[in-house]
Amino acid sequence: MNVHLKRRIFVDSDVVISALLFGTGAASLLLREKTLSCLISSVSLTEIIAVSQRLAISKAKLSQLIKENLIQVKLTDSVSALKKKYEMYVVHAEDAHIVAGAIAAQSQFLVTYNLKHYRRDNLKADFEILVMSPGIFLQYLRSQQVRTP
Repeated sequence: MNVHLKRRIFVDSDVVISALLFGTGAASLLLREKTLSCLISSVSLTEIIAVSQRLAISKAKLSQLIKENLIQVKLTDSVSALKKKYEMYVVHAEDAHIVAGAIAAQSQFLVTYNLKHYRRDNLKADFEILVMSPGIFLQYLRSQQVRTP
């Protein structure tokens, strides 16, 4: 399938870490779904690398997952500028870069385990971005496949 025809989803760092830790869960299935373009930001990548080191996740395993399953979106604003710009969309300013990444990626979906960290109504109203957990998003995908003739 052409990468431009794939559904674009932005994944929070926690989804990537979960996929690395638990290779059989919803996060892992989601990142390996070939009908999707799974995106992370340059800021997320830095965060993922730091958490992986702290959890002693192998660099090779992380590199392979990134190379095979993730597309990186470059954020050019500073983290402090992102916090100011997107603070109305998050509960904690530390998560603003995730919103910035989803917007920069032109994603319709932000997939995270931290649903309570995001002001979902604001994201939907202003950017038409839906926030879902990996499991709920996989259910959504399956429901779309059933409806397709």
